[in-house]
Amino acid sequence: MPSVSVHGSTVLVVGAGRIGRAVVRRLTALGARCVAVTLTGAEPVAGADRSVGADGLVEAAAGADHVVCCLPGTAGTANLVDKVVLDVLPPHAVLVNIGRASTVEDAALHAALRSGALRGAFLDVHRVEPLPSCDPAWTVPNPVVSPHCAFAFPGEPAEVGQTFLDNLADLRADPLPRDAVAVNHDEADS
Repeated sequence: MPSVSVHGSTVLVVGAGRIGRAVVRRLTALGARCVAVTLTGAEPVAGADRSVGADGLVEAAAGADHVVCCLPGTAGTANLVDKVVLDVLPPHAVLVNIGRASTVEDAALHAALRSGALRGAFLDVHRVEPLPSCDPAWTVPNPVVSPHCAFAFPGEPAEVGQTFLDNLADLRADPLPRDAVAVNHDEADS
């Protein structure tokens, strides 16, 4: 899959937690227009051209050149990027998943890659890790498969330790750590 510049492109960042916001900052610095997808879309995301709720995902996907999934794996995010979303993406679009594998419907993604409905996919997370040799992701055209290492960088151990300490301090001062994921308990119980 030939590489293209993100400068001037529209990137749909699905999930605007700590990682999603960092993705938005970096992509806008490279000249991309970012659309952030959050649960409700009510809160603006710094650096994003606009924010939309999960209910606006399909409409936003129709105008995206790239989709970066940064979602946590909760009951409400399971297969959020499904066949409907993938079907409206332009054929030049690329999907990147650095969140949780459960948030993208595998069969629909594989079908879109096989049919040429998507230019490619970068998959750093998988439902089974390491990705088994029999997984269809190895046989579809234009995937880039990595071993869940998008987070890896030289200062990673220190950063992970600091994040733990920050969250611990938050927990001691207030019941909600800064990296907590909001979960609808009604959905989680189903």
